[in-house]
Amino acid sequence: MKYFKILLGLGIFLIFCSTVWADIPNQINFQGILDSAGNPLANKTKSVEFRIYAVPVGGTAYWSETQSVTTNAGGVFNVLLGFSNPIPDSVFDDTVRYLGINVGTDGEMSPRQQIVSNAYGYRVATVDGATGGVISGDVEIQSKLIADTVGIGTTSPGAPISFANTLGNKIFVWNGGLSDQYGMGLQSSLLQIFTGGAASAIVFGHGNSSSFTELMRINGNGNVGIGTTSPASKLELRGNGIITTGPLSTTADLPASTLILGPRPDYNGISNLRFHVNDTSRAAIELNNEPVYAGGLLGFLMYNNGYPSSEPKYQMVIKRNGNVGIGTTSPSEKLHVVGNICATGTIGACSDLRYKTNLKTVSNALEKVLNLKGTYFNWKKDQYPDLNFEDDRQIGFVAQELKEVLPEVVSQGTDGFYSVDYGKLTPLLVEAIKDQQKTIQSLEDKLEKLEKKLDHLTRQTSGSEELGYREEE
Repeated sequence: MKYFKILLGLGIFLIFCSTVWADIPNQINFQGILDSAGNPLANKTKSVEFRIYAVPVGGTAYWSETQSVTTNAGGVFNVLLGFSNPIPDSVFDDTVRYLGINVGTDGEMSPRQQIVSNAYGYRVATVDGATGGVISGDVEIQSKLIADTVGIGTTSPGAPISFANTLGNKIFVWNGGLSDQYGMGLQSSLLQIFTGGAASAIVFGHGNSSSFTELMRINGNGNVGIGTTSPASKLELRGNGIITTGPLSTTADLPASTLILGPRPDYNGISNLRFHVNDTSRAAIELNNEPVYAGGLLGFLMYNNGYPSSEPKYQMVIKRNGNVGIGTTSPSEKLHVVGNICATGTIGACSDLRYKTNLKTVSNALEKVLNLKGTYFNWKKDQYPDLNFEDDRQIGFVAQELKEVLPEVVSQGTDGFYSVDYGKLTPLLVEAIKDQQKTIQSLEDKLEKLEKKLDHLTRQTSGSEELGYREEE
């Protein structure tokens, strides 16, 4: 029986030597003694098989090779494990490995010898040309890390920096605890960029951290600002042609050619689209739900610096019921105009026969006209300032009086006030003129007869005519 004594086993992780060169041999220097019954085998040559296992007994060998070793006078020999079969790095992907030895045909010696690192393998100064390996513990890099690709949690990085295909936090640039973390994470179909809380912001710009020019930001409350560091709405842009979807703290410094979309800063319940050319030329389209405008309205206005403070605030409005008001914010009809109307075209009312039924000529037209009363009057401007009544004396009818004679031309608005459709008086006047014309014609006929009779009597009296006179039937 031959015995094997290990004098020095230099088992190392190949990537942990003090300097690893580009062409490093995957070998381990190993030394031992062969003896028989306590007597060294001097100057002998023997066949020795070496195997590396992960366990002290049994298991499958990760690597093996057989070498012919020659002892010296004291039975000592030296070999390079991996000389004929280089040891791959993957053999040492864990911290525990054992060396099994079999001399000749004697069978593997027991116990297997644990392979340990050499002293300098605990700290590495430089690593050059390493082709692989796994570091399972913590690694602290105090200088630069230069690599083509880095895999974090993955052994197959597909980009310069790759992470494992798992959900959760991926990068912390600051980790002060659960409520004070800045970084990136991944959840189902979501790439997350997060800050420490609602008071924090993600900003974009140029320069560097100590000399930074901000161009855009996303506040922790979700407000986005471009050209402003304090966006007051979900999107606020400052600069020529700006658009904002929220209230502005002030509009005094707005540049020319500004478009503003959002609620008005001075009123609740109003959203608008404002066109700001300069401080003396502004316009707006507003959706106004203030209680004073029952049911709400869409208002159009042009103004100088500052909103109108008195009614009508809008030059034109569209109410929820479809009524349109020009010069009034409370239109009672589909088109309600406060002020004069000048038309150079035709303003027509539907009158086609095909639209009509139950046609009947206006009767007693002259009688109705005789019951009408034309009136001079002045408007009550002070009591109804929003109607913009004129100062001049007016002429017309009183709706309540006209309604008693001709109700078809008087209508009552949703506000309870009456109005007169003067155009509808035309058919009445036409028929009244016709009635009057019949009366005139009848009187003319009677006058003509009287004139003939008078002429006849005159001739009889003067004796100038012998012929008799017979009154026409």
